[in-house]
Amino acid sequence: MLQNISKITIEDGDEDDDEVGVQLSSGVCLQKISLLIGSQVLAPVVAFVSSNITSTDWRARYAAVLSLGAIVEGPDKPSFNQILVPSINQLISMYGDPSIKVRQAISWMMSKVCEHHADIMTQSPEIT
Repeated sequence: MLQNISKITIEDGDEDDDEVGVQLSSGVCLQKISLLIGSQVLAPVVAFVSSNITSTDWRARYAAVLSLGAIVEGPDKPSFNQILVPSINQLISMYGDPSIKVRQAISWMMSKVCEHHADIMTQSPEIT
């Protein structure tokens, strides 16, 4: 699923329904897998995100953010928090990404974090 999310060939503002469908379907599948296997999803997703989140290619950054957002509900809170808290400032800085797609993805991902891990947003010294 991670590979399908990363196979983004659309350009900013040029959405092809088939390509967007593959991305979103892969993301939904990854979400369901994370709900099924819980924290076991963290290692491969974190590896994928780590190798793509700072890419010069907006598509790789977009895929990284989508992947992270897709698994928000699956892992147990302490395990997910261990991954997210150290990277929260980097993720927040992505609101300034040059790509509108990445900014949209980070907004969606952070909404998922607020919904399922509100304590990170309200109690983390990294954010305040």
